[in-house]
Amino acid sequence: MAWLQGLHRYDPVTYFHSVRTAKYFVDFVRYIGVRRSEAKHLSLSASLHDIGKLAVPQSILQKNGVLSHEEYREIQKHPEIAFSWLTLLGDPSSLAEIPHLHHERWDGQGYPLGLMGDAIPYYVRLFSVIDVWDAMRNVRPYREAIPEEKVLGYLRSSSEILFDPEAVDAFLKWRRRSVPVPIAAMPRVLVDQPVAFSLVNEL
Repeated sequence: MAWLQGLHRYDPVTYFHSVRTAKYFVDFVRYIGVRRSEAKHLSLSASLHDIGKLAVPQSILQKNGVLSHEEYREIQKHPEIAFSWLTLLGDPSSLAEIPHLHHERWDGQGYPLGLMGDAIPYYVRLFSVIDVWDAMRNVRPYREAIPEEKVLGYLRSSSEILFDPEAVDAFLKWRRRSVPVPIAAMPRVLVDQPVAFSLVNEL
């Protein structure tokens, strides 16, 4: 997929986060009973959730430090950018839903639309937990990876604030029976080869 290949060149951290979350998300939704055909479509949407960051300056994405207010505002534009790009493909209500709305919060304080509670689409609510968990568990330019138990504690404490409490509960049950291997921890010979681009399509 051209967009993912472009993201790999532009910001590898975001690229591998996107591939990992797509893989985890399809396993998660299959665990809760979603049909394979629908799960594959959801994995594609999930893999594109940060594609709007292609329009964010690399100096911001790869900054080794705290973002300024202006830089954070630039980051916050990426869901709307992704939505505008993906609507050109048609059927924006499905493919663009996760890229557009994954930063909405259960308490209504998220962005870009400020949706609250059940107004946030069901699969977006599920994905947002996976997104935050993976982001915290892996190294970022501005911090080291955060230990699993600390991340799980954060998710629990953020239930009913950032996240749908039922989504958090389902995620925690999935984690107890699933130990996925982060792509970032796989041998360099794999992640640097084109085969990495096919991972999402193989779901």
